[in-house]
Amino acid sequence: MIRARHTDTLINCDGPQLFVAEDDVGTCLLCLLVSEDPESDRFVAVAISPQRLASLKAGLIDLREVFARPERTDWYLIECTGTPNGHLRLLPQGEQPIREDWLPEPGFLLAAPSGASATPAPSSSPATSSDPAAAVA
Repeated sequence: MIRARHTDTLINCDGPQLFVAEDDVGTCLLCLLVSEDPESDRFVAVAISPQRLASLKAGLIDLREVFARPERTDWYLIECTGTPNGHLRLLPQGEQPIREDWLPEPGFLLAAPSGASATPAPSSSPATSSDPAAAVA
């Protein structure tokens, strides 16, 4: 079983929408809420390097880019029955592409690049429909 722990919440709107986790060997994972129901929340998780995470936080790359073109082709699902602040169980999904309806809309930035203003695209995805002002950089 692969485990990780929640380390930082980037977007929170009635619970984490986008957060960073770290597995037992120190791999950084970006986790995106893709479905919610009364029983549990489902997140997609991809490995992300510290440099790419910094670029995402600075608004240099959009959120869709990170999930549509991850640095590693393998990715995980996480099923949470509560707040993802304890240990998380990662369910490997292999190298198949992430479902299109789980990907964020193009253009969603966590921050505006220098000299520009952030204008996130509307989306039906739980993670991209939140208020970008709630992002913690």
